[in-house]
Order: sequence, then structure tokens, then C-alpha cells
Amino acid sequence: MTATLAFASALGLSVTAEGVETRDQVARLRTLGCAQAQGFLFARPVPASEVFALLARPSLAPTEEPTEEPTGSQAA
Repeated sequence: MTATLAFASALGLSVTAEGVETRDQVARLRTLGCAQAQGFLFARPVPASEVFALLARPSLAPTEEPTEEPTGSQAA
């Protein structure tokens, strides 16, 4: 991950870490200098019809650890 972040930085690119599921992962990513992440910690996959409602929430910051096991992929 360190090399990927350094390479992206040298090219002037931003990096989004995918598959983030725990606060420990977020803390480690921040330590490494990765400012963007996505994954089950922030939101479960939702159908396209629910995306606007999800984005309208006041904050997408994680409020608690995920409690459910991921289910099969859903169309987005």
C-alpha cells in the first residue's frame, strides 16, 4: 500500500482504498496518507434507486462497526 500511495502521489493522482470494513483499517490508511476510502464500514451496496437517498444523508462517516455479514452483490 505504501508503494501504491507513493506512486500515485508522484503522478499527482488520488487513491481510494476499497473494501474498508473496520475503523482499524481506516486508521492505518490515514497513517499511510490515504484520505479516501470506501467499503462496508461506510455503507452497504444499494440498488441504483437508493443512491440519491444515501447521498442525502447528513454524513457518510462511519458511526459504528458493521454488524451484518456481506450478502451477495446487488446491482448498482
